[in-house]
Amino acid sequence: MKRITEEQKVQINELYYENHNKSLTARILGISPASVSKYIIEGYVPKAKRAEETCEIEAKGVSVYLNDIVENVEENFLKICCLSKEEKAELEKLQSQLYC
Repeated sequence: MKRITEEQKVQINELYYENHNKSLTARILGISPASVSKYIIEGYVPKAKRAEETCEIEAKGVSVYLNDIVENVEENFLKICCLSKEEKAELEKLQSQLYC
């Protein structure tokens, strides 16, 4: 019995996202439909559609930057604590599960 590699797990999800068909995905990859079912990730977003979100902080001199940090602690703390859309969605899902 062959084990499914991490690379194959990604391929399973990429192909299933495209065709929404477990049997077709299994045939393409040469594995069983049960294996496809086992490794499908709910809400999977393909690599090509993932957008990296970054927090942008303007480059400054060290002293100016440190003064800015001290003067704007709350604002700068929020900038470094940015969540991606995926992280926000996961957090909301977790919160709804915890507080229902």
